[in-house]
Amino acid sequence: MNRRELLRRARRRWPAAELRVEADRTALKAPARVEARWRLDRCKERIEAIGRELPGLKTAGPDLAAAAVFVVDVAGDPPSIDRLGAAVKRFGQREALVAERAELTTERRRLSALCCRRPYAIYRRHGIAWQQVASGDTLAEVAERAGLVEVEAGRAGK
Repeated sequence: MNRRELLRRARRRWPAAELRVEADRTALKAPARVEARWRLDRCKERIEAIGRELPGLKTAGPDLAAAAVFVVDVAGDPPSIDRLGAAVKRFGQREALVAERAELTTERRRLSALCCRRPYAIYRRHGIAWQQVASGDTLAEVAERAGLVEVEAGRAGK
């Protein structure tokens, strides 16, 4: 099936509607979409894991400030330096988790958009807006999802 055949069937089904078929060359094909969906699920799992870890590090900033004040007060004696080192390490862990979560959130949004797009789609105009009737990996799949296969079969029986 080609674009012209798809439009012909669609015009037979919706004679008064303004129609268009679009091809999105940047959309992922089915195998790549499966892999992107898998990566998206891993991103979501890691974001949830970070969300469970961060509450335990909520006091890392105030703890670091308190340890720094203590080091200044005691003029940097060895036990206070160790306490400051532990607070710095904890604060560093928190900052690393926050940065990783930000990167993963960006990646999740990108993958989510990729997983939803299909290479071919047919649109029908409704007033000032366009409604996507169906989308798919092939034009034949679009025709099937839009219910245009039955239109052709019904006509052949007459």
